[in-house]
Amino acid sequence: MKKGWSKYSKLLLCFMAVLLIVTGCGCDKKEKKEDKKKTESKVTLLDDQTVEGLAITGFSITYDKGMSKIVANVKNTNATEQSLKTIEINLYDKKGKMLIQTYGYIGDTIAAGDNKQIITDVTEDLRSATKVEYKIAR
Repeated sequence: MKKGWSKYSKLLLCFMAVLLIVTGCGCDKKEKKEDKKKTESKVTLLDDQTVEGLAITGFSITYDKGMSKIVANVKNTNATEQSLKTIEINLYDKKGKMLIQTYGYIGDTIAAGDNKQIITDVTEDLRSATKVEYKIAR
């Protein structure tokens, strides 16, 4: 009886070893899938404008990771230095509804013929903007 039991014990041990190797190897090679949310980036370009002798060109909105970055170039086309506090930026959608009112700052003055850049970040999605209006605060 000992010989029979010993035979079954060895068979059971071999079967368990094979089972452990097969399942262990399969578990080790599993890839961890990370659910990455894709952020949709979009650049919106709006028309150039001249307001009170300040040419505002290259206006763009870039949306990425929940932030909209507004960038515009400002050139003083006047013959004299201009003093200002801020440039008010009003953005509208295609239905004429105001999306946001924000401000750009380029310093207290801008020399004649000089170029400066507005860079403003906002936490709203402005990808639907189709129109921009500026007001110069002096």
